[in-house]
Amino acid sequence: MPPNKELAGTTTEQSRTGRKTRVKSGCATCKSRRVKCDEGRPACERCLESGRVCEGYGIWGGGGNAYGSDMRKFMSIVSHAYEPFTRQRLLALRSRASSDEGTCFDFFRNRTSVKLRGMFGSEFWETIVFQVSSVEPAVLHAAIALASLQRSNEYQESVKGGGAISTLSSAADAAVKWNRFALQQYNKAIVYLKPHFSAHNHRSIQVTLMTCMIFTCIEILQGQYTTAHKHVQGGLGLVYSLKVSGATHNINAMLRMDSMDLSLVEAFSRLKIQSQLFNFPTSYFKDKNSEETHMHLPDIPSSFATLQEARQILDELFGAVIQLNRAVAITNHGYLSLPLNLTINPAEQAAQLLPALTTWLYSYNASLPIIEPKLTPRSSLGVPLLRIYYVMISIIFSTCVDQFTGGNEMVYDTYTPEFASIVTQALTFSADGDILRIKYGPSTQGISTPEGQKFTADLGIIAPLFYAAVKCRVPWLRRQAISCLLTAPHREAFWDGGLAAAAAQKIMDLEERGFYEAGVVEVSPSGGFPPPQGHSARAAATLPETHRFHEVQVLLEDKYQGAGRVVCRRKRMDSELGVWKQDGGWEVIEDWFNLLKK
Repeated sequence: MPPNKELAGTTTEQSRTGRKTRVKSGCATCKSRRVKCDEGRPACERCLESGRVCEGYGIWGGGGNAYGSDMRKFMSIVSHAYEPFTRQRLLALRSRASSDEGTCFDFFRNRTSVKLRGMFGSEFWETIVFQVSSVEPAVLHAAIALASLQRSNEYQESVKGGGAISTLSSAADAAVKWNRFALQQYNKAIVYLKPHFSAHNHRSIQVTLMTCMIFTCIEILQGQYTTAHKHVQGGLGLVYSLKVSGATHNINAMLRMDSMDLSLVEAFSRLKIQSQLFNFPTSYFKDKNSEETHMHLPDIPSSFATLQEARQILDELFGAVIQLNRAVAITNHGYLSLPLNLTINPAEQAAQLLPALTTWLYSYNASLPIIEPKLTPRSSLGVPLLRIYYVMISIIFSTCVDQFTGGNEMVYDTYTPEFASIVTQALTFSADGDILRIKYGPSTQGISTPEGQKFTADLGIIAPLFYAAVKCRVPWLRRQAISCLLTAPHREAFWDGGLAAAAAQKIMDLEERGFYEAGVVEVSPSGGFPPPQGHSARAAATLPETHRFHEVQVLLEDKYQGAGRVVCRRKRMDSELGVWKQDGGWEVIEDWFNLLKK
């Protein structure tokens, strides 16, 4: 557990001449130098003018978004068309770049972007980022910074792997070099991004969003989760501008979103979904501009042309289900901090969502005979993954409806077959995991590196397994879900398998504390799963409602990488009478967890 002293976050200090309150605002660089910061965004002028690295707040941060609201007021309705990224444009770009910049951009093009796009593909990572980086220095240097950081991380992994002293020394030096280079490129990107803050046009918003997305990946890789979430939150504010600026600001002509806008909306929406899942259901990005006032349901065709189309529509349905879940939580429990101003009530939402979910599954099954023959071995893993997500979304939806009609946490026991389906299908990813691990050859300088950063900006199997481990209270099954998390081959945006497993393990331990005998789990009814190592196969009693958490929030800590906190809520009980307390309220339990090693 991190020391209490660190958690206290002291904000005052004793000076030689007397007690003086330390300034809380300003960038970290100016604070460390003990000079007054002008708090310029995205980097302060004092640091930029002196050639120093401004390490304070990236492009979004304390003191508010200095440019987001202005951009929304002056958005242009004309979209700039970027030229295709051809070999000639690549050569022209390399001719302008330094040797190290060219090396890192090649790394980004051939390795980083391939991993980031995930199993379903992504127009943003496959096409758009290259089109724009060839003409927009902010995006170019952000991409180079991300690739440089990944190179540094690979060399660090080489050092951990051991070997000859001379080789380890070279790898350690290379890790330091590329880490420093990443920071330089990050700050270059900020400098080039600054003119876009005052440009007030559509293209500038697109460039800002692209750079923001890459910055988010950089902060995630560095374990700076708070800053990463701020990037996403700020990006979502601009995404909202792209979607509804015409209606919001009474512009005569409604903005028509182009394919680049749609790709940006999709990329940020997927990060938002993941964050909502791991802080489900109350951790929503607190941007009043992104609050929806009514539910949006997509038109669902009788069959899907591609797996990507099926995924995109399921994402939209997923967002609507999460919105419904939030409305029910507010209506039933009232523990959410933000109001939700819906124009229809949860019962009407549910009535619209049920046929939409049913139609999606019918269309998906009808499409597979046409879609599957065209898939690569890598993208074919998206077929069972969409089924896993559909099952999870269906559980969330159905339990929402049950909760709205007075149900409790015991209702999840009726979905044990669905939870088992999630875990069973997830095992196929463990068996086929090598397909997901893109192999790379030796790096430059003759130093062998691992197979590459197992990092994707997309959703994968971690979120459904985490949900199963938290909401399924069948002891053997939730333990199998945690075991599967430990074998997850990727880091999926904010989460890797080890962190998700550690958080789920802590939540399970807190829920079951004082009820189950140590080392006893329920035997699988089907015999399909052996008991986890160290546990006996013996029937266990059902975990009662009084032990179950209604809400779980997972908080990752910037200062303590590989550690985090869980904040859990359950109904308060009268311990003597064994009934719910009449005054209502919630028991809040908070504890730390540490990374579980694979």
